[in-house]
Amino acid sequence: NIETSGFPLWALGIIVGIHSGLFWTSYHTDFATVSDGKHLDKEVGFVKFAIKISGVMGPVIGGAIIATFGFNPLLWIVVILLALSVVPLFFSKDVHSSSNISIRRAFKGKKVKDWIALAASGLENSVAGVLWPIFIFFTVISSFETVGLVTSVSLVISLMFIIITGKLADKHRNIVMRVGSITNAIVWGLKAFATSVSMVFVTDSLHGATKTLMSVPFEAKTYKNAERQGVIEYVLFRAIAVGIGSAALFVVMLFVTDITTSFWLGAGSSLLFLLL
Repeated sequence: NIETSGFPLWALGIIVGIHSGLFWTSYHTDFATVSDGKHLDKEVGFVKFAIKISGVMGPVIGGAIIATFGFNPLLWIVVILLALSVVPLFFSKDVHSSSNISIRRAFKGKKVKDWIALAASGLENSVAGVLWPIFIFFTVISSFETVGLVTSVSLVISLMFIIITGKLADKHRNIVMRVGSITNAIVWGLKAFATSVSMVFVTDSLHGATKTLMSVPFEAKTYKNAERQGVIEYVLFRAIAVGIGSAALFVVMLFVTDITTSFWLGAGSSLLFLLL
């Protein structure tokens, strides 16, 4: 509605940036603080499972609503659901512990490879969350319902792998992440050649599995690092590194006409996860 309403696009960017900074910084800080540290991979897997299982039918229902009623009704439904999701927070205990936050300490002593690995995660997430859906809609499928179905199938495959990955990664974190990173890079390469609905289904389902193998141990590593290096400072460092990677992707794509180029960037960034 931007063209008709005149609402500035940059204002939306600012609002989303404020949301992202407030929510995810708090989320990662809270998770790193309450985790027992002994079964990080299982805990990360459980949280991912809880999030994904509640959203399996979301893409299908969302696609059907868009196709039948348009975007506005769906957006208002989302607004209402988000508002309702805040209610439980008012009934949870708010634990406050005073601490001295040093911006300088947050970045001091951080290795270049850690910067690169975290930036790579931001880049890969943006390719998967933004550019891939745009590609399959405008290039292959052109149906909101089918795009929603593809996403739901991918989520189901992810669910099947999350619990297994959490248990395996608790004992063999580096091996699981190595397998996940390499296979995820291969899947991104296959996505560059997805020209049919069946190919989109296959590659996106595979991505649901390989991304899980890669991301669960990766996130567990970041929480482990936060525990060692200071939770708030490390979460701040992580957020900025991830943001730089995401922003770098879109800057590059400003000068690229072929969207499949981003898939090769996603493949390369998957391998860079191994630097953490």
